Amino acid sequence: MPASGDTLVWMIHATEFKPPEPPRVIGIDDWAWRKGQRYGTIICDLERHRVIDLLPNRNANAIASWLGGHPGIEVIVRDRAGIYSKGARRGAPDATQVADRFHLLQNLGEALHSAVSRHRKTVDTAGKATIADIVEDDKTKLEPPIEPSTKLHQLRSTRRSHRRSLYAEILDLHADGLSSRGIAPRIGMSGGPIGSCRVIQPAWRLRR
Repeated sequence: MPASGDTLVWMIHATEFKPPEPPRVIGIDDWAWRKGQRYGTIICDLERHRVIDLLPNRNANAIASWLGGHPGIEVIVRDRAGIYSKGARRGAPDATQVADRFHLLQNLGEALHSAVSRHRKTVDTAGKATIADIVEDDKTKLEPPIEPSTKLHQLRSTRRSHRRSLYAEILDLHADGLSSRGIAPRIGMSGGPIGSCRVIQPAWRLRR
């Protein structure tokens, strides 16, 4: 909706602003006026997630002075800078000081890097072994699965083995000079020509 500048000013003055509640848990960190050259201090209310003040510089006296004017602060979350530690002790001696999450993770990363660096060769060997295991597992997954033998397959294999054994016995008897009529009674089969590969028909048949 279009509105003039005077209307906006009137609306701002007409708005009722509630005074902010005194902070109990604050975060203190630096911010850059010009990176690498000049820094200030930012103070946030961590329970309400809002900035409550910006200080033009970064020193212990400024922090102590600001904390002295804001009694009731119980917890101060800060980075590892010594000036913030000194300022917090002087301005709010009863408050608990804790490291912020970013610097806790940074400390953990540095400690982990230091520990791993001392065992670089062992870590490298373990890493190569792990990669080799993963590659071997992938190869195994790519190989086609072996289908389990079915009852029909087993039956066919048994019949095939029996026929080969029977045929070998027939050839041995034939080599000994026996004729088809002489071989048949010995193996329980009816006679037929041996030399033609139309091997003797069984007198009994395997049931399917």
